[in-house]
Amino acid sequence: MVADIFMDNEVRMKLSEKDFEDIVTTMMPSILKYCYGIMINYYDAEDVALQAFVKTYAVLDRFENVMAVKSYIYKAAYTGCIDELRSKKRYKVLIDKYESSIKENVADNGTYINETTDNNYISDELAAALETLTPMERALVYGIAVEEKSYKELAEVFDKKEATLRKKYERARKKLKTYLTGKEME
Repeated sequence: MVADIFMDNEVRMKLSEKDFEDIVTTMMPSILKYCYGIMINYYDAEDVALQAFVKTYAVLDRFENVMAVKSYIYKAAYTGCIDELRSKKRYKVLIDKYESSIKENVADNGTYINETTDNNYISDELAAALETLTPMERALVYGIAVEEKSYKELAEVFDKKEATLRKKYERARKKLKTYLTGKEME
């Protein structure tokens, strides 16, 4: 189990190993979907989700209740997604430069091209629409529309005011509506 990997630190925790194990078991699917909603790539989302749990475990002694741990996991997942997207952006220049030779080499293996929607959490059309949003907007839309989180909970994750998040969500919805229907939202 995930918690067994880190047994050497068990004496410093206020929450038990079992508590953390239960948190991982119950939250992994939702954190994975949350990361996928931001990353729009299953494999990257899986990596970031696991890293979020590892980071949380490393600072587990700071938390006194499960709700604080859950909020921290979402925050770690969000920052992990943003960091990963920034990292990928740096390499995009090189990929663009050598794109044709990469596609030729990888197409022979048949493993690289269009792996972003292998697990079909979302349709290709919705994935394309989500690509028009910033990572923060995607995270916000996912948090509100799918996870049904309150603006107060999301304000903790994003370190923003609730009113700011409401406005960002409204703008993100408008972008999605415009992309998906081709009509301006009223």
